[in-house]
Amino acid sequence: MFDSLKRHSQKAGEAPGTATYSGNAKSFAPSLLRIDYSPDALEETSEAFPFSSLGERRMDNRFLLLTGLHEGEQVLAVGEWFGMHPLAMEDVLNTGHRPSFEEYDDHIVLTFRQVQYDPDVVRLKETHAALFCSERDVVGFLEEPSGLWEGVITRLRKGKTRIRRLGSLYLTIALLDAMVDGYFSALSSISADVEALEAALEDNPAEERSLKRIYELKRTVVALRNSLLPAQQALGALHRSEVVEMSSDVEPYFADVKGHADQVVEAAQAVLELLSSMLDLQISLAGMRMNNVMRFLTIIATIFIPLTFIAGIYGMNFTHMPELHWRYGYAAVLGLMVLVGAGMVRYFRNNRWL
Repeated sequence: MFDSLKRHSQKAGEAPGTATYSGNAKSFAPSLLRIDYSPDALEETSEAFPFSSLGERRMDNRFLLLTGLHEGEQVLAVGEWFGMHPLAMEDVLNTGHRPSFEEYDDHIVLTFRQVQYDPDVVRLKETHAALFCSERDVVGFLEEPSGLWEGVITRLRKGKTRIRRLGSLYLTIALLDAMVDGYFSALSSISADVEALEAALEDNPAEERSLKRIYELKRTVVALRNSLLPAQQALGALHRSEVVEMSSDVEPYFADVKGHADQVVEAAQAVLELLSSMLDLQISLAGMRMNNVMRFLTIIATIFIPLTFIAGIYGMNFTHMPELHWRYGYAAVLGLMVLVGAGMVRYFRNNRWL
């Protein structure tokens, strides 16, 4: 959850606007996918690092997907080709950057975190993603290879669909929708684990590992929420942007994506509150179990106090103690102890202390 802080600290001491990659080292070569398209035609090229096919515009619109940000010079070359602001390129390469929306003279840049939930270790894997959008161009940046936008690219390839006709902003919204769907998928998996844990606790509320499991799930949901909230704010800022005009044809689809983002934020908050309630309940149950044990031990000790008193009197071994020489003294003392103990047990039960 604090990986972004560690990554951001790698830029300590650098001047503002310095675009350097701040993530972990990668073992794969970056790749570039280029799609030039119009309502009636599409041309696609792809290549591995180093890139050489930026070239001139071939059709009305253009989409580039750059996978792998660890070769910073190539990212800067792509950014410079599209006229990205230096601060925008810094945000793209800074993998610890908070999800945000920034607008410049003729383009906007959105940064997000792509999330994947690993139920085996109850951890959320977060990778950096960014989108550049201008009047006719969209560039996607992914820190690691992912199928996040594969569905959108497939729709783009299919032919005369809405995604080809409605321009770069609609394509950006479609890419954002896929990002929000990824949040839904992660939260759905986490919710399934929460429900399974809740069912297990109903059968065995004294499970010792339950507190740790609840804490791990809560930690994961907090990390997800911390990615969701600024992403939700970025979507709201996109709606108010004056750099990229949102037409009446596009606005309903954006409203749909914004509604999905709001929904997943609310769902994450609900899961977090449920986990908090489960944690409080487990702590309360543990306290009640401890109180029951302490009450039982206290009652046992209380019963033995008068019995110990009686035994202490007859254990003083004074010479002039008539009961010591009485034939039935031993049996009488034992009987007295039994009566005292039984009387105290009955008293405790009548008062529901036992």
